Amino acid sequence: MVSTVSSDLPQDKGGVIIKRLCAAVFALFLILSSTLLSSWWVSSLTHDLSEQLEVAHELTQKDDWEGALEITVAVSETWQENDFLLHAIMRHTEIDQIWITTQMVMEYIKLEEMDQYAAANRHLITQLELLGEVEPPSLHNVL
Repeated sequence: MVSTVSSDLPQDKGGVIIKRLCAAVFALFLILSSTLLSSWWVSSLTHDLSEQLEVAHELTQKDDWEGALEITVAVSETWQENDFLLHAIMRHTEIDQIWITTQMVMEYIKLEEMDQYAAANRHLITQLELLGEVEPPSLHNVL
């Protein structure tokens, strides 16, 4: 006597399984690629802004406070332009803290206080550099 094994899978079980597998692989690919792309974008943005702040610091050492202020205002505007995306993919506290530090740096430039400016600017550059390292892409972060 031959027994038949019933299956809970639909009659076209091979096609349905393949479609579900393809959909899952595609979703995983989208998640992974968006994670890598956002990480690259944040690293690129923070690197560019850090370089601009280094140039502003060099200008203050040459007593060109106006030039330093122009560069720092441009950094602040770039930060504001990307605020929505940054808040969407990063922690809000770090994004907000960088904004606050940027405002402090601009005030120290206006006051032409070299010691406070240099310390705040270095702090801001360090914050920007660390931001790209906060959530590095990894299998754990993706899944």
